[in-house]
Amino acid sequence: MENQLTINLLALSICVQCATAGCALLQLRKVRLFRYAWIALSLAMILMIETRATQFTSAFAGEHANWVSAALAVSTSVLLFYGIRGLAALFAQMEAQEKELQSQANEDFLTGAKTRRAFQAQANQEYSRSRRSGVPLTAVALDIDHFKTINDTYGHQVGDAALRHFSMLCANSIRDIDLFGRLGGEEFTILLPDTEETGACQVAERIRVAVLESTLKLSNQESIQFTVSIGVATLQGADRGISDLLQRADQALYDSKRNGRNRITLASSLERNFESLRSSDRKLVRVV
Repeated sequence: MENQLTINLLALSICVQCATAGCALLQLRKVRLFRYAWIALSLAMILMIETRATQFTSAFAGEHANWVSAALAVSTSVLLFYGIRGLAALFAQMEAQEKELQSQANEDFLTGAKTRRAFQAQANQEYSRSRRSGVPLTAVALDIDHFKTINDTYGHQVGDAALRHFSMLCANSIRDIDLFGRLGGEEFTILLPDTEETGACQVAERIRVAVLESTLKLSNQESIQFTVSIGVATLQGADRGISDLLQRADQALYDSKRNGRNRITLASSLERNFESLRSSDRKLVRVV
């Protein structure tokens, strides 16, 4: 009778330890933090299972076994199971917090655009890919016109709403592979991989017209409209890095500001004029 009780307790202990080892092994697929710790725990549980299996085999063969030791083995296995489960939940929470922090570091909390740091990192990758494969790469620099006036007249809450509204219009006008970043204040940049100057001009004009024709409604039934100035630059052989490309796009943007705003300026080695796609609101674009 005592031997049968010992066998049952050892069998229960083995089952609980198998479940614990399975829980530890499962974490290797779920988490990235402290993977070696989970490997060590998994190996330890497997060794414990081997020890209990040896005791179970001896007891099943009729050899004398201590049921008290078997009961302690069950208690220890149950405690280990709940301990591993608790650690798994803690690690899952830590990983979720890490992802949230990473998302906050890479994504502007107000507009959803990439932060300057995240944008620069991915832009460097696109620059390297463009140089390596020879595919075109074009930058579009954007700046909301008279944004300070909006803040001064309506307050910073309306200014924030204008930034969100503008970001939404931009996001709706670009592809998933395009990079959209907020580099500071009301200054934004879009990086268009595999896109020539002509295609980038079409994207820029689509955004300019969308901003021009849209209305931001305020809570007091009032509404405001604003415009955007844009500069476009395509990667050239003389560009030594992504910073050179972005700088040329910025220079084109500043030229748009100097020449009346609400327009697109191209930074190009070829002197040519670009006319917007919308015939009812045609804008002359000067090449710098």
